[in-house]
Amino acid sequence: MIRVDGLKETVAYLRKVGGPSLAKSIQKAGKEVSTIIADRMQARAPVGSDATRDKHPGRLKSRIKPLATQRVAKVKIGAGLDYAKPIIFGWKKHHIAPHKFPFEVMDQMKTEIPEIYEKAVEAALKEAQV
Repeated sequence: MIRVDGLKETVAYLRKVGGPSLAKSIQKAGKEVSTIIADRMQARAPVGSDATRDKHPGRLKSRIKPLATQRVAKVKIGAGLDYAKPIIFGWKKHHIAPHKFPFEVMDQMKTEIPEIYEKAVEAALKEAQV
């Protein structure tokens, strides 16, 4: 998880100064961030080889969804799939190696995410002429 310090206070300030419509611009930034993260995770999600495609067709890849509110941007991975956790975290007893693609993507984006939020806040303040 990447925490953007001051986001809660910024959203509260924007609500106070410009009302709910101004604070909604932060939600758009969150949606942008979560969509970028989800796209990058989908690109790295494991999919079975041609020989095993019937057994592992890439359902995990298709169940990576971006979600956002004004205060939270997150990505839901593997909803409804019993095997999502063993794929990501591994299962030693069954000789399943972990695929750490979500953590790798988040690590790569740790500087990019706050920059996207910062640009969104600046744009929102310019729009409201605060």
